[in-house]
Amino acid sequence: MMKKIVDYIFYRTYLAYEKKGMSGTFSSILYISLGCFFLFIFIPGLLYDLLVGCSEAVTNGLFFCYLAIILSFMFNWYFKEEEVKKIFTNYKDSATNKLIPTWIFFILLPLCMVIGISLYAFLHKFFINKYNLHGYLYNHH
Repeated sequence: MMKKIVDYIFYRTYLAYEKKGMSGTFSSILYISLGCFFLFIFIPGLLYDLLVGCSEAVTNGLFFCYLAIILSFMFNWYFKEEEVKKIFTNYKDSATNKLIPTWIFFILLPLCMVIGISLYAFLHKFFINKYNLHGYLYNHH
């Protein structure tokens, strides 16, 4: 189900970027990757909290690896011409194309930012702080 939603977002952003004369595939992959990055930012955020006290290289590497994993998955899925053709075949005549305006798809990134950061703040306050887990993985080998 989630893959179908992401496929449809890819399809609609692809069309919008192509209409503006930009590379639809590359731009849509980056857009979806950033959306996923921010939506799930609470995961490396919580790991960061658990690793407080580690070197800066470790904590920065955590976020770099997180972004690299997301980008590699998205490029692996959507940079294949046959995958793009399949998505276009599935959604070309979809009734949803006329129902949902294109601008809706471009408010998804800020929405993902708000949801992901809010979820991190909630978990930080009611999980990390409540159980005093700052640096737990670093201090308790």
